[in-house]
Amino acid sequence: MIQCRIPSIEEIYNELHRENFYARKGFYPRSIKNFDSVLDKEKRELLGRFQQTIRRNADLIDWKIYIKANAQYFKGRLEVKTLGSLQANKVYRTYIEYNKDLQRTPDDIRHEIIRSLKYIRDFCEDNGMTLRQYFLDRQNYIPIILTHLYSGAVSPYLYALFPNDQMFLAFGDIPDDVYEELFRCTRNELLEYNLKAKRKTILSYPVLTDIINKIEQLVKL
Repeated sequence: MIQCRIPSIEEIYNELHRENFYARKGFYPRSIKNFDSVLDKEKRELLGRFQQTIRRNADLIDWKIYIKANAQYFKGRLEVKTLGSLQANKVYRTYIEYNKDLQRTPDDIRHEIIRSLKYIRDFCEDNGMTLRQYFLDRQNYIPIILTHLYSGAVSPYLYALFPNDQMFLAFGDIPDDVYEELFRCTRNELLEYNLKAKRKTILSYPVLTDIINKIEQLVKL
């Protein structure tokens, strides 16, 4: 659980200034001394709203990492009005998830993939489904494939091993509003920023080459 002192409006703006500068220049500038010269009424109101967001979510948001992640994403052009927006929140969640991925060992990833395959196998046997039917089932508004991914029953690392054409076949025809309802993102954002990012992580471990090849053969839909 994240717990931190609630920053002042000036501290938030100074951190935004520092991380924007670093994202552009590669080093940190001096702290701002005269805030009256850079903060007008509108900026203070926007910063106040973000401060309230931090207060309401003090156990969930590390505000300094939040600003760092977005300053990097926006290439040093992060604006005050973007703080607390849906897009900025997505960037933060993706950044946190990516760094969690870096802490996983190859054995952790292999275990998640094998666990997911066993879960899908058992589900298909219990419901008289083939593997193809499982991945392509669209009888419900929220397809089985997304229900199990959202619940954590199936790890996104499994789908990260799908070749691009198979990944699109499994996910491509599901409407964006379903992804928005479950994951608060579009289909392309899920595929590009989550699944494909995890594939890069997997490919960085040569010891996982064997399981990559096996999954690619298994999921020829």
